[in-house]
Amino acid sequence: MNRVTFTICCVLLLSSQAVGIAPIGPAASTLDQGRIKLGFDYTHTVFDGLPFDVTVGGKREENPIDDKINAYFARIGYGLVDPVDIFLRLGVANAELTETEFAWGLGGRFTFVRSERLDWGLIAQASWYSNDVETIRQDEIWGPVFYREDLNIRVIQIAAGPVYKGDRLSVYGGPFVFWSKGDGDLKVDYGLYSETYPIDVESDIAAGVYVGLSLAVKPNINLKAECQLAGHFRAFGGSLIYRF
Repeated sequence: MNRVTFTICCVLLLSSQAVGIAPIGPAASTLDQGRIKLGFDYTHTVFDGLPFDVTVGGKREENPIDDKINAYFARIGYGLVDPVDIFLRLGVANAELTETEFAWGLGGRFTFVRSERLDWGLIAQASWYSNDVETIRQDEIWGPVFYREDLNIRVIQIAAGPVYKGDRLSVYGGPFVFWSKGDGDLKVDYGLYSETYPIDVESDIAAGVYVGLSLAVKPNINLKAECQLAGHFRAFGGSLIYRF
């Protein structure tokens, strides 16, 4: 099979959901011990030439990712101890070239400096995305070629920064780093032949900045808006949070 055609097809499949970015939120803990919060998160992410190492069948190449992804999550959080809270996300994500796929994540926040108006903290979170894509493409030599890709992606984000607490409006943000890694299989059927190739994808560690606003519309209900910016992507999102 023509190697150039094969590589192009792999990149098209992998770029569909090779990376997804979830909302970060305040770096400092937002829940006292024993408190619970429920919420909904939405993020729209645009990738512009994000470098990604793609290994298919032992052949490794660096390819840029250009795509747009929408992610929707239901979220539950719990105050583990006074300076620490943890959270779990369950939802779906979809890119321009793929159908909606299952996604989930978990993470935690730690407050290391607390005051009446300004907190400083650290947040770490991981997200998992499952991608199952089927497509048929016409090859100049082999004719119609059937591709099926089964890929699982893990995305890690770590951020630190301040949280300014106003009477109703809070402002948060700071620097963050992220990277992603995934593995799976690519099955190729053409003519009487069928082959399955192992897939490995990985991005380098990259850095960016983010900023967000949190508005208390009621004592136990918050609305959040957030923007993330890095060298090859930008993400915009919002959240609705209810605290118990």
